[in-house]
Amino acid sequence: MVARRVLGYAYDYDKHWRFQVDYQSGKENFFTVGFTWSLNDEFQINPAIYFSNDHPENISGYIVFTYTWDIWQPRK
Repeated sequence: MVARRVLGYAYDYDKHWRFQVDYQSGKENFFTVGFTWSLNDEFQINPAIYFSNDHPENISGYIVFTYTWDIWQPRK
């Protein structure tokens, strides 16, 4: 079993914008920088850039689109 360090930080500018950075130790893992844009309570866009711990010149990007909805109504 190998111990790993995980660090992260997020800053909410307002209810629509969040800046975030994350790090997980280990040569096979990454340091990431990105942001989340919440268009409304249901839809978010989250692009980020990955920097390889083993080869910092290896840079990858990704984007995630998230839509959330209620499956059932809360009890009243």
